[in-house]
Amino acid sequence: MEQQVYQGIDVVFGGGKKQILTTTNGGARTDNENLIDSLTNMGYIIVNNKTELSALPDTVEKVWGHFAMGAMARDLARKNISTFNSQPSLAQITDKALRLLSNSVKGKDKVFFLWLKLVR
Repeated sequence: MEQQVYQGIDVVFGGGKKQILTTTNGGARTDNENLIDSLTNMGYIIVNNKTELSALPDTVEKVWGHFAMGAMARDLARKNISTFNSQPSLAQITDKALRLLSNSVKGKDKVFFLWLKLVR
């Protein structure tokens, strides 16, 4: 996860929040580097749920969204189990990512790459 944080990627959405938090903050990192602080210091807006994602202006240049401590829930679980209903759907994530990248200064002037990885 540390490699992703320092690559300068403009938009990152998914699960795995546990990998960027230290053990004292409920995460898995034992090196005491809270990567949320690093992201914030690099100018990223941090979003944690579908409400924050939908409220995010489409003009934000750098955003990092982790919607689950581990893997995100499947669509059926997200709809039927209240513990997961704060997670956005793949469609919501994709729509927001396309809006952000299309409206960004870099995206308007250049081609952007959107990578969706589905883990089963």
